[in-house]
Amino acid sequence: MQPIAAVWGDDRVSAVLGAAAVMVLVAAVVVAPSRLPHAMATTAKPFLEVGAIVAVGWLAVRLGAIDTFTSSWRGWGRATNVAVVLGLCVLLSGFLNLDVAVGIAVPVALFAAAEAGLDAGLLVIAVANVANATSFLLPTSNLTNLLVMGTQDVPAGQYLASTWVAWLAVTAVTCVVLVPLVVRRSPSDGGRTITMDWSLRRIAIDLAAMFLIAAGLRAIWSTGITLPGGFAAQTLTGSALASAANNLPIAAVVHGGAGLGPWTAILAMSMGANLFFIGSVATVISRRLATESGARFSLATFTLVGIGLLPLQLAAAYVGLRVTGAIA
Repeated sequence: MQPIAAVWGDDRVSAVLGAAAVMVLVAAVVVAPSRLPHAMATTAKPFLEVGAIVAVGWLAVRLGAIDTFTSSWRGWGRATNVAVVLGLCVLLSGFLNLDVAVGIAVPVALFAAAEAGLDAGLLVIAVANVANATSFLLPTSNLTNLLVMGTQDVPAGQYLASTWVAWLAVTAVTCVVLVPLVVRRSPSDGGRTITMDWSLRRIAIDLAAMFLIAAGLRAIWSTGITLPGGFAAQTLTGSALASAANNLPIAAVVHGGAGLGPWTAILAMSMGANLFFIGSVATVISRRLATESGARFSLATFTLVGIGLLPLQLAAAYVGLRVTGAIA
């Protein structure tokens, strides 16, 4: 068996992910061996989709498509570059899918940061936060939305009618905070050159580790969890669970409390996943792409940004859901 250093090099975070994956898998084999195959089968699809998206992004970088795309606004200044990158992420995450958003917006962010003299790591952190936080506009924006709703068959139009005001409010609050934060920060990458020489092998290893963690936890934690309390208590409890154990397995077992429908759980699985980087596969991929490119993705900074933004985002979402009548 290869030593950890031979697989992950000096990336200790990925090594910890790998060790956690092994421990969770062993625990699942011991505690829930009959449920593990089904959990792995039902969890595999989103990870395969993320892998395919990253591969397409890698190919786009290799063919020069991202460089060509970003060249159209290179002379527009720091604030405009940040606004364009985050705006692109908002649209992709809300109207398509958050994994598509990070697969495209992260390499765009890295090119933009290099051209405009921005802190590449902080800009990628901002992209990850925006992608997660704005991934509740449509049922398909985030797989966790579908998992939380379970067997509830909510038409996309009805779902959109409930979320669009909240989504706009959360987007506005998030971008108003993040754009000046990124613009004001000088590059902290120690003069390192940003490259796009990604290792698909290391990306695949990170994805495999996250898959094993999500599938194992899903097999072990098979009983449903009803979030306690009112709106604030439910969303904060759900956020803590999602960020600590990954939002995919938690979304499969968590339920919103009485009177609030699925909304507290949906919000917790999206913006609540920004409290810790393991909370969302999209964040793990964002960090890996940044690290592979030579940018410093600070886990402490990611958590501090998430903690600072979460109360504002949840307050904005609450007001928006009240306006549309989604919650009383």
